[in-house]
Amino acid sequence: MADRYNPFEFAEFVLMALQGDIQTEQMLQLDEMMKTQPSCVRAYVELMELCTELSSLGSVEIPPALGDSAGSQDMLLSLLAEEEKTAPAVEVPRQEIPQEPMPAPESKQKKTKPSKLSFIWLAANAAAIVLVIVLLKLLPKPPVMDVATLVDQLGTQWTQPGPARENGSRLWTDEGPLTLQQGLVKIRYDTGVNLLIEGPACFTIQPAGVFLEYGRLYAAVSPAGKGFRVETPRSQFLDYGTEFGILTQKDGAAELHVIRGMVELYTGSRGRFLSRQMVSEQKAVRYIPQTDQIQNIPVQKEAFVRSIHSASNMIWRGKMSLSLADIVGGGNGFEGGLPNVGFDAATGKKQTRLSSCYPFEGPAGFRKVLDHPFIDGVFIPAAAGRKTPIASEETITASFPSAAERLWGYIFNGAFHQGTPYDRTPLKLGGRIYGTPEYPALTIHSNQGITFDLAEIRKALPGLSIAAFRAAVGISQTATEALESRTAQTDSPEQFDADHSEADFWVLLDGQTVYHRRLSSREDAEDLNIPIPESFRFLTLAVTESDDGISYDWALFGRPELTLEPAEK
Repeated sequence: MADRYNPFEFAEFVLMALQGDIQTEQMLQLDEMMKTQPSCVRAYVELMELCTELSSLGSVEIPPALGDSAGSQDMLLSLLAEEEKTAPAVEVPRQEIPQEPMPAPESKQKKTKPSKLSFIWLAANAAAIVLVIVLLKLLPKPPVMDVATLVDQLGTQWTQPGPARENGSRLWTDEGPLTLQQGLVKIRYDTGVNLLIEGPACFTIQPAGVFLEYGRLYAAVSPAGKGFRVETPRSQFLDYGTEFGILTQKDGAAELHVIRGMVELYTGSRGRFLSRQMVSEQKAVRYIPQTDQIQNIPVQKEAFVRSIHSASNMIWRGKMSLSLADIVGGGNGFEGGLPNVGFDAATGKKQTRLSSCYPFEGPAGFRKVLDHPFIDGVFIPAAAGRKTPIASEETITASFPSAAERLWGYIFNGAFHQGTPYDRTPLKLGGRIYGTPEYPALTIHSNQGITFDLAEIRKALPGLSIAAFRAAVGISQTATEALESRTAQTDSPEQFDADHSEADFWVLLDGQTVYHRRLSSREDAEDLNIPIPESFRFLTLAVTESDDGISYDWALFGRPELTLEPAEK
């Protein structure tokens, strides 16, 4: 087993043990070093032999093989105990008193005979500095190790630029502090521990942990990495198989938010811990070093970045649903999507100005979208129920019996209708206006469809799986209001029958229809919650006319989202 220890820490623990100042946690760490690191055992044995030599009380003979014995600690204690029993009495030499007149003592001092153990103790303390220096010389320098990999980064600006800051580069224990001025980095230890560090931050890679001088960090610890430590200048956090976030400031103040498992908090600096507290799942604390206070605070589940994916600008903070409307608007599903941005189903190109919406004819077919990795493409269904490719895999096709190769407008992030003779009109379902930050929507006028690439989304969210698709679907109630208003102003009321506003809604997985329903503006919206098995790659949403034309087919998918859940391990 390779030695992984800090020689200064080991020396400090041994010295505190000799002085009787060692605390329980430090003793446990020292014990762990002695059990697992052969070089620590050898150094400890040699140190104790030197200590007895310095006591001027004789030496303890230690067999050469003791340093390699698994029970060296117990054997050493036994030998020291035996020496205490058999060592001869110690005579303290009388010192010569200078020949000067001295006042007579008021009372006769009682002479006491110091014990042999007291001399050993005094000698050990008197030689403490020498012992530490010797101990550090006895211990070999810890090996320089590459223990982690810089997996990904997003928007980073390092104080120390260079090839070592590239994705895929190895991180070593002798690199010293790394200063991230801004951005996000994902680091994976060889033990399977994943770290997300958010700048500004300053940190140092350690063999089985990290020293965080300041910054924001999220750790997901694998079973193999149990015992991972995060140290700060004024506190330390010991993992027990967890996911947790830490925020530490330059003044030493720190916050701990435990999402899963348990974390033990030690306050104070290394070797001088003041207190300890176990923090359990879904709990959070704030440590104030100036007063050594630990305060309970509300846990913030989405305060720390947990995963990034630079190829798609994905930043995941723990939210368990992903907005398809945000993706169509150019975002990553959690943030960044712009309102009233979408795609032209006839070309597959991104559209940022939607004021020029107008009706037009086909042609039918699938168009690959190149502007977003999560969107496979858009399409116009073929008329007369002919099969239409709906994904980049040509074998995935579907037929839409009521489709016609004519349409209006675009597929976009938002909810409004605009066109002759109406000004921009918001769309609403169940009396609620959609297309707002609280209630985003995906507008798909009839005879258009869009396909999302679930495989690419899963790739950007390691550790999570897609559970289901949810949305409220229907024809906007404002279409009925517009029809009724139009009817009151015309000489041909029958031409504007409100039943004229209806369309067919479709949801498909890899070309298989999992939802199909014809809805009108007079009907209530339907709430969808469609499970998505892991084996499916493409999710398709489409709207087609119902043989009555495309007029007033103000269709929308309200709050369209993919629900997420932790992937099975």
